[in-house]
Amino acid sequence: MKRISPVVACTLASLLSACARQVDQSPSLHWYVYAERSGAFEQAARRCSDAAQGRYNIEFVALPADASQQREQLVRRLAAGDPDIDIIGMDVIWTAEFAEAGWILPWEENLARQVRRSRLAGAVSSAIYEQRLWAIPFTTNTQLLWYRKDRVPKPPETWDEMISLAETLGDVGTIQVQGERYEGLTVFFVSLLASAGGSVLAPGGEEVSLEAEPTRRALSVMRRLATSPAADPALANAREDQARLAFESGGSSFMVNYTYVWPSARANSPGVAAHMAWARWPAVLQGRPSRVTVGGINLGIGAHSLRAVSAESLARIAEAAGADVPLHIHVAEQQREVDQCFSSYGRRPVRWLLENFDVGGNWSLVHATHMDDEEVSALARSQAVVVLCPSTEANLGDGLFRLHDFLSAGGRIAIGSDSHVSINPFEELRWLEYGQRLASQSRNVASLRDSHVGSELFLRALEGGAQAAGQDVVGIQVGAPADIVALYADDPMLAGHDDDSRLDALVFSGYPLPVERVMVGGNWVVVDAVHVDRDRARDEFAATLARIGVAS
Repeated sequence: MKRISPVVACTLASLLSACARQVDQSPSLHWYVYAERSGAFEQAARRCSDAAQGRYNIEFVALPADASQQREQLVRRLAAGDPDIDIIGMDVIWTAEFAEAGWILPWEENLARQVRRSRLAGAVSSAIYEQRLWAIPFTTNTQLLWYRKDRVPKPPETWDEMISLAETLGDVGTIQVQGERYEGLTVFFVSLLASAGGSVLAPGGEEVSLEAEPTRRALSVMRRLATSPAADPALANAREDQARLAFESGGSSFMVNYTYVWPSARANSPGVAAHMAWARWPAVLQGRPSRVTVGGINLGIGAHSLRAVSAESLARIAEAAGADVPLHIHVAEQQREVDQCFSSYGRRPVRWLLENFDVGGNWSLVHATHMDDEEVSALARSQAVVVLCPSTEANLGDGLFRLHDFLSAGGRIAIGSDSHVSINPFEELRWLEYGQRLASQSRNVASLRDSHVGSELFLRALEGGAQAAGQDVVGIQVGAPADIVALYADDPMLAGHDDDSRLDALVFSGYPLPVERVMVGGNWVVVDAVHVDRDRARDEFAATLARIGVAS
């Protein structure tokens, strides 16, 4: 049976809650994990909250039971920078992916040493990526061979022995495995391959291995089982639960599955459980012990959590950056973020930053969607840049930035995408102005110093973007980066426009943009409206989508 350690969840919660102080109520930490059927995870959350004695509360947020659906929900929310996710219950195979994507935070070395000392090395290795610890093992398990001891007095040692024995048992000799085309089938193959002495990747993880002889042996076991009368007729549709239920029905004598099947059988089929026994996963080669894939749940800290970075850590970062290195921070994007921050700190996010740090011209506050009057004025005076991401903020339903008030107070803005929903700077500026018009029921909201609102938006974003990037010189002049966009002068979009109104056309006329060439850092990257790496980027993008399961 899985061993649940509430101490692990409490350790993570303590780390997160250290970033907040109690004001009106205890901070709530949201733990996203699947609803384990015994209720043990929810029990662990309650015990952790009780042990905290008011310092924090763990709120259990249930994910679907299906691992693929769990991952899909988490990926969508983490990629969007959801600040609601504090603690993440990850399948062990997701840890490296989430770390590489920047969705979870690495553990500091002193805490990582504690984890290594108190956990099995195999479990800890599943939480390590690029020599750093990114999560802590919460539950760890692996598959065993489950068999009917009333029919089989001695468990088989190899797959060949088990298949032969099952065939002699006739109708009750069925072997239950995971045969559907999903993660479980991959686990089955990888375990067979490792047991045969092979591996999918070569040492270092950069190249495919799949040595010929071990691979052939693993595939031959799969082929023999699939064509044997001992295989379940529903093998091609069998996952862990289908195998469990079939074994509990009494018509099978063998099953490879995780340890949760034992309490399930005791509860659902006591007669079958009375005759259940377990043994090591069968070997592929006689005399060579099997090697089986590790499963389980690792707990990580969401990178966008409001409590993921302590005030002390942020202070160290700000001190290291000094007054010259650009410092970017996402803040006050959603109203619930503001509410949670006020509950934990007694201050709204922007006000808390301004009161606790020397926010100046090298700071960039991304979003800053929800500010009160005092925050708007104070942030404008600080000369920090607000980086606005209108398409992402609209996509997530974040709200509208107080553009006119901020610009009127002397504030500086830049634009970004914050995602790949859109990477068109002119579209971002169009969304920015149109959103403001809808909210204020007026036109030309951004035109404070120029009657041409498109020109003003573009130039403000150009100046603010250069500041956010740490560039002192802006525009086409000596010392500025050679970043140039050349347009088709005869394009219909630009017909009838002069230098004053040409940017208006680009911002408000939509697609397609009349871009002929783009130079970045002195190198032409777009020629005749085609990016020089278009084909390679397209192929790699398609391959990546296929690899992570988004496209087939």
